Amino acid sequence: MNARPTPPQDAPAPRDERLPRARILRRRCDIQEVRNDGERRGDRLMTLFALRGADRPVMAAFQTPKRLGPAVLRNRVRRRMREIFRRAVNLPPGWSRVVWTARPAAAGAGFDQLRASMLRLSTKLAR
Repeated sequence: MNARPTPPQDAPAPRDERLPRARILRRRCDIQEVRNDGERRGDRLMTLFALRGADRPVMAAFQTPKRLGPAVLRNRVRRRMREIFRRAVNLPPGWSRVVWTARPAAAGAGFDQLRASMLRLSTKLAR
């Protein structure tokens, strides 16, 4: 009997496990509001902008600028960021809108490095 191979860490999540579209910020004006009015935290891999709002559900945007590299690389980093946010990131109470922006160093970072960076930045919001 052939055993089913285990999917690689970057394998797409089943549909019912994906981050719901309703939790992703898409409108430019919403993203600009978070970037302009929110608080900023950063490290060498990414920058986190966060806006308070306890009465709203948590929503996130994931940005990968063109200076990161070709589209294939930008899409891979964005998919990883979305998956890490869905699985592991718990924002401190009171934060409702976040924008994660990858920096050029994120292009060469592995999944675990991105995860550590996102967890570290979300923890900084509590301070």
